[in-house]
Amino acid sequence: MREVSDSAYVHRMFDLVYGLCEPSVLTYLTEDESKAVTEFNDLFDSLPWRPLSAHPHISELPNDDLSLLEAPARKIDRIVWLRVGRGIIPIVYRLFRGWRITEPKQKEDTKPAQPGATDNPDDAQRLREDH
Repeated sequence: MREVSDSAYVHRMFDLVYGLCEPSVLTYLTEDESKAVTEFNDLFDSLPWRPLSAHPHISELPNDDLSLLEAPARKIDRIVWLRVGRGIIPIVYRLFRGWRITEPKQKEDTKPAQPGATDNPDDAQRLREDH
């Protein structure tokens, strides 16, 4: 979709993956978090979105200016990042800034857990000394 603007990409991303607009999600947030998210959602919805003629399910801003969303997005990013770490808000924030959208996956520990097993070398040394 090369013919669409940045605001159209952001609108489509929010349409597909932004979960903080669901009322059921707000019940899990604190009062301050819920207020920040609601303010952001209201501002996002109040922007003059217009549907694309080629893709009516996607909208864009006439001036492609997303700067109004930056301050509320930063507030949500700070609040939610502290709470959940890797969520949609950090991803959307990185999208606004042109940063990586996702972080590389961490390697999963495939070793079966054994009683008394530890990954900490100091703990392992103490276990050997105790026996």
